[in-house]
Amino acid sequence: MQSYISLFLSLIFLIMPAHAFDLSQKLVECQTHFKANRLTTGKGGTALACYEAVLKKDPTNSEAWLGLEKIKARYQSWMNRANRRGQQSKVQAYQRRIGLVDDLKTRLQASIP
Repeated sequence: MQSYISLFLSLIFLIMPAHAFDLSQKLVECQTHFKANRLTTGKGGTALACYEAVLKKDPTNSEAWLGLEKIKARYQSWMNRANRRGQQSKVQAYQRRIGLVDDLKTRLQASIP
């Protein structure tokens, strides 16, 4: 069984371009940051910075663009909850972080040829 797995992985590395493998690993890292709620702040990296790095290498990477939308959606959800609870300082903080995502999206879209 172990030899089949080794053979499979060897074939994957032969077929998959090196940059695609690097981006796949990076996207896993981005998802890890997202799941840990390191969206735009946090030690050891953030989902926002991670997705930005992917999109700088591959500006059409749909998974990275979707990741940015997921970050916005999570902040929107938190903002709505904070608003219902009357936590205006949190609402404002989440609005600023949504703005960071929007600003990044605008910059990245402007750089696509």
